[in-house]
Amino acid sequence: MRPDVLNTFLGSILVIILIYVEYVNSRYSSDRVQKKRFCYLLIITFIILLADFVYSLSGGISYGIHMVLNFIPVLLTVCVLLMFSRIFKVITFIAVPLLLVLFMVGVCAHTSSGDSIISVYAKPIWPFLAAFLLYTYFIIVQKETRIDNLTGFENRYSFNEFVNGLSRRKASESWLILIIDMDRTRDINNNYGHLEGDNAIRSLAAVIKNCVRKTDFVARYGGDEFALVTKSETSADVIIKDIKEELSRYNEKSRKPYKIGIICGSDIYKTGTNRQVEEFINHIDSMMHDQKQEHRRTSDEQTASRPQAAAGGTV
Repeated sequence: MRPDVLNTFLGSILVIILIYVEYVNSRYSSDRVQKKRFCYLLIITFIILLADFVYSLSGGISYGIHMVLNFIPVLLTVCVLLMFSRIFKVITFIAVPLLLVLFMVGVCAHTSSGDSIISVYAKPIWPFLAAFLLYTYFIIVQKETRIDNLTGFENRYSFNEFVNGLSRRKASESWLILIIDMDRTRDINNNYGHLEGDNAIRSLAAVIKNCVRKTDFVARYGGDEFALVTKSETSADVIIKDIKEELSRYNEKSRKPYKIGIICGSDIYKTGTNRQVEEFINHIDSMMHDQKQEHRRTSDEQTASRPQAAAGGTV
């Protein structure tokens, strides 16, 4: 076997092993199904690559077998593209199939001397597949770092990136930005423990998920805060009403010793202006702070008035 061919196989094998070891030992993955699928693809690719390597070392000279062994990694590349289609950009769906077609044409086309333009024995498809798997792994890692593990929503970093993208748009568009804060989170943590507080946040996230559209952007903005960004076709009042009704149904069915409540702040952000997003978010936070103070003051007054009512006083 020629040294360049040997390097092609060994380099691809090493890349696949490193990706597998790194991904299996990673703890940040929140999508177990995606992780299993990708690991299975790595294992299958490694087995076929190793079989091709062993066959080449044994001196196999069958042109037909070499053609089959070139076609399988092409099929694996297509499988990766389809199985993880939701994480790729449009350019990937153009570039990868185009390169595969050029490769197959190069393998099948022959020069005047009768040799293929791309030798079926050099296996250039394996480095391409290894590079594509490495690229896919990088995108998966990038996506995972943007996901909040507790709720499955996007995280604060992803939210900031999204709204900063809105601020750079020149066209005039109206977007509703809604901040949803879980009420009395500290009381739940103090009375029932932080683990139960996490369960409450997770439950609220599930309620919100049932009330939003796939086109809406939702992120865990803070510890017990969620941010929702959507086109201002639907008013904030309608969205808040839907969430509160869904939350009321959850509280009725839940056997928890507490009820989950929310406090919301919202406003319309218009693109194409010079208004800073940070200033706009601070404006919503200020609105929410005032609502929290008013809500807690009212709740405290109601709590303080209950003993008087029991004793025959007026409320």
